[in-house]
Order: sequence, then structure tokens, then C-alpha cells
Amino acid sequence: MKKIILLFVLLLAGFVCLAGCSKKSAAGAGGSGAGHDAVEAQQIPQRIVTLSPSATEILYAIGAANQIVAVSEFSDYPEEALQQPRVGGFDGKTLSMEKILSFKPDFIYMTQGMHNFLIEQLNSYGIAYYLSRGDSIEAVCQEIRDIAKITGHEGEGNVIAQKIESECADVYKLDEPLSVYYEVWNSPFMTAGSKSFIHDVITKAGGINLFADLDDPYPIVSEESLIARAPEIILLPVSNGISVDEVKSRAGWQDIPAVKNNRIYLINDALFSRPATRIGECVQELNELLAGE
Repeated sequence: MKKIILLFVLLLAGFVCLAGCSKKSAAGAGGSGAGHDAVEAQQIPQRIVTLSPSATEILYAIGAANQIVAVSEFSDYPEEALQQPRVGGFDGKTLSMEKILSFKPDFIYMTQGMHNFLIEQLNSYGIAYYLSRGDSIEAVCQEIRDIAKITGHEGEGNVIAQKIESECADVYKLDEPLSVYYEVWNSPFMTAGSKSFIHDVITKAGGINLFADLDDPYPIVSEESLIARAPEIILLPVSNGISVDEVKSRAGWQDIPAVKNNRIYLINDALFSRPATRIGECVQELNELLAGE
């Protein structure tokens, strides 16, 4: 169980923000958010190392799979990604520059906050990189466009980004938005705050994030405050191993609207917590749950 929470928190830690900025063919100053130092790629990258599952998923979706030489340990989508060599875990503590360099990369696809410690060395080696910050759906769509342009698949990237935007717009218009509690973990209770990617998914789906007033991406909250806020919908990531019945049997939870009305749902957190190409599907799935479909 400890291994599960560690993995989940590590994944979430990297999804705090994207406005991945590019110069011409690499991450850098300008673009849609704060710039980052980068080494300009002189040509389309042919040996890419990805350091997150989201990065791997995006490259496969835009048609850049044959440009990947290694991926992070938890890259499991699409299924073909499981055959790729592994460069290490998503957590920066499990990565080494020596391991990365062994794949002779010309481009590294990284995550803001998790992999910044590699920047100085990458600059010294002249290896281009992109820093992803997945804090909103709009930002992820821009990232997809950025990466597609960098890797020579601009047309494919635009198609995917437009599809996501269309899927997010094509949702049921709910009569009244329902309050949603997303349980990242339960010991202690951890949820999604306003600076999280999951917050944007909930909002785009027509719900109200129960803890939208908290700025932390994934804050720890008290059980008392959770009960007092009376969520109408409860979302439980499957990987947490918590069943619906276990939630219903928690002391003091019986009067929570989501419990009384059987509106507790198990969700695929690999889909809901990964800011990549399937986020439009994620929004539509949650929208259907909120609409009672």
C-alpha cells in the first residue's frame, strides 16, 4: 500500500503545471508561460528520451514513436510503449545523467519541478529539452502543439489538440453543477486543489471542485472539513485500493450527499491524473457521471 501512495504522489508531483515554452525546436523563453533556459535543437530530434508517462503518450499519439530511444519506468500507454527501453523512474531520485546519456539522446522531454536538476547538465552537453507543466487542459493542448512542431509532426499535433478541445466543449450542460471530492489518498486525506490538473478536468466536466479554494495542487485536508463540505460526488482512484463500501462505512460519512445518494465512483486514475492526449475522453467520462449517465 505504501508503494501505491508513493507512486501516485510522485506522478501527481510532476503534473503541477505546463506552459511548456518553445523557441524554434526546443523548450525555452516565450510561448504561453514563464520561459526556461534551453539549448536550441539544430534539427528535428531523432533520439528522444521521455521522463514521464504523459510525455511518452503524447509522442506516440503524434506519430513520433520511432524517434523515442528510452522512456520512464511507468510509461504504459499505449501498450507498445511497454517494449521501450527504460531510463529510470519518474522520480528524479531514480534518474542519473549517466543512464540518460547512455541512450545518446538529442532531446529530453521532462517535467517541471521534477527534473529541473538536469537542466544545467543538459545545457553543458548541448542537449535540447522541453519542460512540461500540466496544470490545465489548455496548457496541455499547447504542449501537444509545441512538441508536435519540435518533432516534425505539427499537423498531427494540431489535429489531436483540436480533438481534445472539441471533446471538452461537447459535454452535457448540467442544470446545476455538483460538488466533487477527488480522493487522492485517505491517510491522511489528500485531494485536488485549484492549481491541479484534476481541478481543471472537474471544472470542464461541469462540476465544482470541493476544495477549489485551496491553492496547493494536492493539499492535505481534515476529515472534518471534508464531511462539513458535503460533497455530492466522490471519485476514488482505482489504484488506491479503496472500495465504495469502505467509503460508505467510514464513521460520520453516512450523511454526506454522495454517500446517501450512491454517487461514489471508482475511476481510472491513470487516465484522470495524466495530462496527455486522452484528457478530452476523461472530461467526457466525468461529465457523463455527473449527468447520471
